[in-house]
Amino acid sequence: MPTRIRLPEALVELRQYFLPLRLEAIMTSPSTVSLTLIDPRAERATIDDIACGPTLDRSELFALIGQIEARLRLTKPDMLDWLLTHQETSTGR
Repeated sequence: MPTRIRLPEALVELRQYFLPLRLEAIMTSPSTVSLTLIDPRAERATIDDIACGPTLDRSELFALIGQIEARLRLTKPDMLDWLLTHQETSTGR
């Protein structure tokens, strides 16, 4: 059985993944979360109603990252491009 992590620990990992963006999260129901990503230029992207339970395994965490990136691609493509550029330069990816 895959190891599950609680949502607070998953959010820490999401915050690390999306650096240098700031990530704020609110659990809007037992099965959904709303996220706001803020870049250093003060641009914001709010993503509502992302399916997410109180615990996740690694595959669910990676799927959550994919959902967030897909929503950003649709709603704020410039922010996603900025993020990917700055992740590459800061991590050498």
